[in-house]
Amino acid sequence: MAGLGAAKALRTSGKTFALLEAQSVAGGRISTVPMKAQAGVDREGPRIDAGAQWLHGRQNDLHGIAVENDLLREELSEEGLGDYLRDDRYRIDDYLVQKVDFLVGQILEECEGFAKKGCEEFPASVDAYLREQFERRIGETFQQDHQELARQLLDWHIRFQIIDNSCMSMKDISAKLWGSYSFNGESCQAHINMKYGFQALVDCLVDVISHEKIVYNKEVSEIRWKDLKSRVVVKCSDGTTYNCQHLIVTFSLGVLKASLNKLFQPALPKSYRRSIRNIGFGTIDKIFLQFESAWWEDSQGIQLVWSDTLEKDSHWTRYLSGFDIVDPGPPNTLLGWVGSYGALEMEKLSDEQIVDDCVFILRKFTNKKVPKPINFYCTRWHSNPFVRGSYSYTSTNCDYEPDFQRSLLETLVCDGHETKTGGSIQAGMSDSATVRFAGEACHPKYFSTVHGAYQSGLEQAQKLLN
Repeated sequence: MAGLGAAKALRTSGKTFALLEAQSVAGGRISTVPMKAQAGVDREGPRIDAGAQWLHGRQNDLHGIAVENDLLREELSEEGLGDYLRDDRYRIDDYLVQKVDFLVGQILEECEGFAKKGCEEFPASVDAYLREQFERRIGETFQQDHQELARQLLDWHIRFQIIDNSCMSMKDISAKLWGSYSFNGESCQAHINMKYGFQALVDCLVDVISHEKIVYNKEVSEIRWKDLKSRVVVKCSDGTTYNCQHLIVTFSLGVLKASLNKLFQPALPKSYRRSIRNIGFGTIDKIFLQFESAWWEDSQGIQLVWSDTLEKDSHWTRYLSGFDIVDPGPPNTLLGWVGSYGALEMEKLSDEQIVDDCVFILRKFTNKKVPKPINFYCTRWHSNPFVRGSYSYTSTNCDYEPDFQRSLLETLVCDGHETKTGGSIQAGMSDSATVRFAGEACHPKYFSTVHGAYQSGLEQAQKLLN
């Protein structure tokens, strides 16, 4: 999406450009695909969004494009709804669920203040602040016989936040920077759905940019950038080479982390390498299960609450937050969310094993005769070599690096000089080659979102043209 944003800005500039896409389709982690049918059935299931699924907010360019092309549904979606069931089949009272939800929300909102106030003293992590404040207030908020249940619900919230923030642990997320993301004054608790899947928005952008500007199946293997003065050389794994005066690098942060040492020749300056290593990037995966009928009846979802403590070597299903009902979308479909080590372990299994494990868990928690699904889909974003995860988060490693994102937004001028974001290339250097970075992880306000990725590419291309 960062590449498409850059191409949108360049299309009427009169400049010659090409967009190199490693995969066979545009869109990066956007993937609208059909579900797989159960074994022995020769058909495809209904289409689902295996990657990005929702637009977050209306105050962004992508929302405007979606409205122009009539791509949005009226119905909004929320997560974490329905019955909160414990592993001993005990259903937790809705009022207690709401009380814990309110307290956790209150604490996390307070945590946002560290970023807004620029505090010099701050907690070690979001995990540390949330647990400390929850424990401090549990006695005044909950009766004695409800406190252990409240702690078990806190465990659910921490798993939910691990998934929501695409991290390995909430201990990895900076409390100091927790409030860095900008909601533009909107409430984004309810998510905006696409009528035809997110891929339809990608297709609209590709149509505007023009198909011939995109070269598919071009995995970049090396970027030679320094001391060439007027050219950057981009080598692809199929042996082809591209020469350009200006390059905008839009790899996912996961790919940059995995290939940093061999991708850039010579190595990038220290500030860029430090930012790439320090910004957090993890994996979340999705499991879609479509059934013949809605065996959960009137429930709005099934959230999993455990009575034990989550350990690093727990079975992968222990990292599931629960199963939301896909609505709007394919009928009778549950969407399971898994993150952290659970996502990495899940990706090593076959689809059939994943589905069997999910059915087992659903039977265990609901005490119902849960049938085998008729269609299913399991994502594996960490295993995708062109994505290597999901999206970025503000890591505790960035706490003492005030310009951790700005470093990636600096223009790298290929005769050895650098200029800051928003600055123009120095006088007498207009013929020098430059390298810029774009992607959701580069955007200081909208990181972790599709519109952040798109906006980042758009803004970097506009700075280049200026």
